[in-house]
Amino acid sequence: MNITVVSGKGGVGKSTLSASLVHMLTERFGKDNIVSVDCDVDAADLHIFLGQGATVLEEYEAESSEKAFVDYDRCTSCGRCDVCRFNALRLVNGQPVIDRYACEGCGACTVLCPTDAIQIKPVKNAVIRVLDTEYGILVTGQLRIGESGSGKIVTLLKDKVNQMISDGRIRPRYVIRDGAPGISCPVIASVNGSDYVIVVTEPTPSGLVDMERVLEIVEQFGIPYGIVINKHDANPVLTERIQNEYRGIVLTKIPYDRKVVEAAVNRTPLTLLHPEFKGYIRPVIEKITSLR
Repeated sequence: MNITVVSGKGGVGKSTLSASLVHMLTERFGKDNIVSVDCDVDAADLHIFLGQGATVLEEYEAESSEKAFVDYDRCTSCGRCDVCRFNALRLVNGQPVIDRYACEGCGACTVLCPTDAIQIKPVKNAVIRVLDTEYGILVTGQLRIGESGSGKIVTLLKDKVNQMISDGRIRPRYVIRDGAPGISCPVIASVNGSDYVIVVTEPTPSGLVDMERVLEIVEQFGIPYGIVINKHDANPVLTERIQNEYRGIVLTKIPYDRKVVEAAVNRTPLTLLHPEFKGYIRPVIEKITSLR
């Protein structure tokens, strides 16, 4: 069963909740039944909570975008390729120079090149790792700085898990996906194929608006979901409003506490370092386990 944790905005405690869910599910079912996937490939951090002492089982480069490359032996310095709308190509002494960070791989420059001196080629722009942790297998990816194509990398992470299942290397009861914040491509790729989605929010005006935006995406997929209100005591009025508007969907409330920061600093799941938080997260566990 694929469970995805998302949030409309960053900094609301999504990864902290994901790591705690993995920890508590591992305690109940054993590490062989749990796989976690860090789908926030622009700023992967789930390994901070779960990866201490982990063994790297696999590590390899991945491709998720294409860029223009120039064969200067073919270039005649005609300058026809100087049409890039992203300013990724500039002419130096009449010959094109590509800015790899600005190039979108659209191929406009290749169409106008009369000698085929410019070609669009795939680039290795991310690293995928499979870790054996004390909380089960963790599959994580990291897009290189300035690179694009995060949604495709998330799909590659999911494909990796499916391949390992197909090969009989793992037989997880639960796959916990820690999605990216926001509503962009990696979030959509994370949510796609989920059996249940957990939306983490905080009681702030921006938190509420961003939660409503990500809920629109989840509802487009027709996937059932539950809501977790983190730092609920920061704004009791707004917390009550969310509970009333989403009655029956709010799974639990978690108070603000500096112990959350301690867990990150100690690279440990919150529920392991401070077991008193299990009470707040247990309703989410009960919901997940009731889905089977």
